[in-house]
Order: sequence, then C-alpha cells, then structure tokens
Amino acid sequence: MQHMSEYVFSKGKMFRPMVCLLMSKLCNNHGKLGDSVLPSQRIVAMVMEMLHTASLVHDDVIDAANERRDMPSLNKLHGQRKSILTGNFIHTQASMIISSIGNPRVIALHATAVEDIIIGEFLQLHTREDENERFQLYLKKTHKKTASPLACYNKCVAILANLDESLIDAAYSYGYNFGMSYQVIDDVLDFIGQEKMGKPTDSDLKMGMVNAPVLFAAKECKDLHPVIMRRFSEPGDVEYAREMIKQTHALDRCRDLAAEYIEAAVRSLDNFAPCPARDALTQVPLTLSRRKI
Repeated sequence: MQHMSEYVFSKGKMFRPMVCLLMSKLCNNHGKLGDSVLPSQRIVAMVMEMLHTASLVHDDVIDAANERRDMPSLNKLHGQRKSILTGNFIHTQASMIISSIGNPRVIALHATAVEDIIIGEFLQLHTREDENERFQLYLKKTHKKTASPLACYNKCVAILANLDESLIDAAYSYGYNFGMSYQVIDDVLDFIGQEKMGKPTDSDLKMGMVNAPVLFAAKECKDLHPVIMRRFSEPGDVEYAREMIKQTHALDRCRDLAAEYIEAAVRSLDNFAPCPARDALTQVPLTLSRRKI
C-alpha cells in the first residue's frame, strides 16, 4: 500500500500547501512570531495536501478515470478495490498526523474538511428542476468540496499563530473565497482548456456533471434544461451544451463571478500587517485568473 501512496504523491502542483504556508507566514508576522513557519503549521499544510490527494484517488474511482496528472490513474493500474483502500489509508494517516498537534480546534476543523469533501461528492451527483435551486446546489457543492478545505486549513494555521478571532475568521474567509473562485475558474478551463492550456475539454459534461458555464448558459437558453436534467446522456448533448455556452454570455458571467470571489479573498487580508506573504497571497488569485481565463 505504501508504494501506491507514494505513486499518487509523485506528481502534483502542491498549490494548496503553498497557500497554507503563505498564510502561516502572514499570521506569524502579524502575531510577532517572525517570518518562519511553525512545525505545527507545516503539519497542517502537509495534511491538507494528503486529504486533497486522497480525495483525488477516490474521485478517479467514482469517475472511472484512466489518467491523473498525465499519468495512469491508480485505479487504472491497480483496480478499484486497492485504490479505495489506498485513499482510505492516506485519510487515516492524515488524521493521525494532525492529531499529533494536540489542538482540539485544529482536529475539529480537519474533521469538518473531511466531512465537507464527502458531502460535496454526494451533492455533485444530483441536480434540481428549478433553475435557482440548481445554481444554489452548485454553489453549495463548490463550498463543500473545494472551498471548505482551503478555508478550514487556513483557519488552522491562524489558530496556531494565536491570533484574535477576527483575524482567524479573516484567514478562513480568504480560503473560502479563494476556493470558490478557483472552482469557477477551473470550470471555465474545462471549457476552453484545449485552446488555452492544451488540456482535454468538457470532461465535466462528459461525466454528467453540471458546472458554472452550462448553468449560466441555461439562464439564457431554456432548451438546455432537459439536457441538464438527463445529465448530457444522449448523443449530441455535450456538443449542444458546448455550442450554447459559446453563443451566450456564460463565460463572461463566470469570469465576473470569479472576480467577485477574488475581490472578497483579497479584502480579507486588509487587517493583516503588510509583509511579503500578504503581497503574495494578494497576487496568487489574481495571477491564477489571468493565467487560466
């Protein structure tokens, strides 16, 4: 099992722990702890990546994906059973490691992140007849699956820096809003990826998942409603949805929504003392949006 765990960690962007470590530096600078990262905060950043990686292993089983990060997926190489057990093993190790910190609030936030990812996966399997309820379901799914882990672990490192509650909440707010913007941007990339980044496109729609571009397109094109309700299962559904996204203002509305979340994330940093970490955390979501969409 160890060699399978090592395989899934062998290639990754390490984006989430980078954000977590920058938040640690920001909080420590503000709390007069210096510019270094505490050992307990490094553990939080590591556990955050472990949880994310375990969720990807389980995602690939659910989606029957054959590739992950330009490599054969674990379930392609070793089958579903061993992949599920490997994901569970990584989850267990992450929980044991973060428990070693001994901070009840941090342990509770880790449990919340785990629970929210699972709930997000369940929500992703559903849709709604009502257009407004459908969009609210998408936002709730994004909150649970993507934004909550970023928010929870950013809050953890602020707690470990012994900041006051208003700044702990600000760290959470940064992670939440950044996570929401990240998912909306990723949804746009799923549509334009081939042209912008050389990535395969429409993977969400092909798996029957509803994302932000198609939801915004459906607000202008009512004929998309039955296509969404049958989860793009009939021949030509994905192509039709893609064409409607092109013909509507869907991508512009996605960019506007992502920009709102980015603005809120940056605003969360206002009450922290100026330092290089704050500058970096301000620029990361802006750079991400410009590079991707």
